[in-house]
Amino acid sequence: MSGDFLYYQVDRSPDIKDVPNKGKVKFWDYSFLQSPYLKTHKFLANSKKDFLPPKSNLTMSVGNEDKYFFQSAKTGFFLAGYSLEDPFGLGYRANVAYTNPLKTNLSGLKMGAVATEVSETYINYGIDNIKDDFLKKLPVLPDSIRLNVLITRRTRLDGSGRLFLPDITLNTCYRVTREETYDYTIDTKTGNLRWIDATDIFRENINNLPGGKTQILFYNDKYTLPVLFLTLDTESQKISKAEYLVPAKVALLKNKPTGNPDITLYPNPAYTKEIKLEVTNIQPGRYTFKIYSLIGKLEKAIPYYINNSKFDTIDISDFKPGIYIYALVDGSGKIMLSKRLTIISP
Repeated sequence: MSGDFLYYQVDRSPDIKDVPNKGKVKFWDYSFLQSPYLKTHKFLANSKKDFLPPKSNLTMSVGNEDKYFFQSAKTGFFLAGYSLEDPFGLGYRANVAYTNPLKTNLSGLKMGAVATEVSETYINYGIDNIKDDFLKKLPVLPDSIRLNVLITRRTRLDGSGRLFLPDITLNTCYRVTREETYDYTIDTKTGNLRWIDATDIFRENINNLPGGKTQILFYNDKYTLPVLFLTLDTESQKISKAEYLVPAKVALLKNKPTGNPDITLYPNPAYTKEIKLEVTNIQPGRYTFKIYSLIGKLEKAIPYYINNSKFDTIDISDFKPGIYIYALVDGSGKIMLSKRLTIISP
């Protein structure tokens, strides 16, 4: 409903990578998930001042800028489109409207059944917003490029059981496998001329665009949206990202994310042989992550190329218990950010 809030956290390198079991199980245990950042999902009535896909009547604002547009109807809850930063890897922010809204909840889906949906979207990019790799083959630069995406989504309800999340236990949950595949064509337009199919020219570039994604979703009858999203890698063999529901009372005790540059190690104090590094809102470039002792001795240095964010797991098994300083250093040797790390028992 408009005015509702849901809170999620994103673990971009979960400790357990294996895909959860299908069928009727006793429980799935994801209580180990952790992330220092909280994402607020706020539901709002649509504003005519914003981009709005047809048929949408509810907006979900995530964080500061990302927006998802839904169609809420008696027959279900449908995703009508979204506004995200470069969703298909062609350039800058894109507004996406589906020709057919895609079902988001479980209404009408029975155990073992497969639901197949097909939709399309057309995204216009101005010439200034396109990466050079997509333009270098053209004899004449167009005024704009249109990416046409055919989306095929297959959803299967394939499991049930109890789900353990940090700070929450859900006694009855349903496991869903959602597979999306993307087929692309690209049109170009110059002046008042009609759109021209330029797919063959960009074929190599299209092959580098994401071909689809696979997610394992967990639903509970109390919530319309999934309580746990598990995003799988390109081979659909391992978990690359987990996004999980946080109870409202717990969320109010956590820090809200900001748009400022940040670097975090967790757990901190550290009590495991590996800790997680999360860097956000950093300008693109080459950086070095460093850990120092309190007397200034460099204990570890790891080079990275960072474009806005970075997520990694750091081995600290050879560190002694104590207090350390960790920092992110840019290419010129300037310390961008620094914080304190306490190691209890690596």
